[in-house]
Amino acid sequence: MCNKGRSFTFSLAVLLLAVLAGCGSQPRSTYPVLAQTVESDADMDCTGFDDELLKANAIRDAIFEEHGDVISDAYWGTALDVAAEPISGVLFGMIRALSTSKASKTYLEAAAAAGLRMEQMLVYKEQSNCPSGPTGDPNLSDSIVLIKLQDLESQLRQESITQKQYISERRMLLDDLR
Repeated sequence: MCNKGRSFTFSLAVLLLAVLAGCGSQPRSTYPVLAQTVESDADMDCTGFDDELLKANAIRDAIFEEHGDVISDAYWGTALDVAAEPISGVLFGMIRALSTSKASKTYLEAAAAAGLRMEQMLVYKEQSNCPSGPTGDPNLSDSIVLIKLQDLESQLRQESITQKQYISERRMLLDDLR
């Protein structure tokens, strides 16, 4: 009976270690990875686009505020906000190539997704002829930010700026959407 008890205890300990090891190998971000577009976007009005911009921006801000040091250390010393597309997936692939922890990558992916959602909401606002909203910089509006983001993408495609410059400048522009 004593051997059965030890065997059961040993089996339970092994099972517990396996569960804990599994939890440690799959870190979870407490931040949602937003979809760039969702079906309900088609039904939104200008106020809805602004609300979605605020939600995505709040996620980005929280990630950079809480984990900016991790993100900064992870990529060229610059906190990063990445675009998956339209630049042929180059930047999203860079996240996967980084030699960072799995937890850092989940934060990067959540921040990148929030940035993409913000940019998409700006596109929808423009297409719907919504009034442009204010930004953190009094000399900018969200429609000007969109134009500058599109110009940055063009410069990257033409290779007139580096990927590092693109990421840094894109992050600053999205930071202005407050």
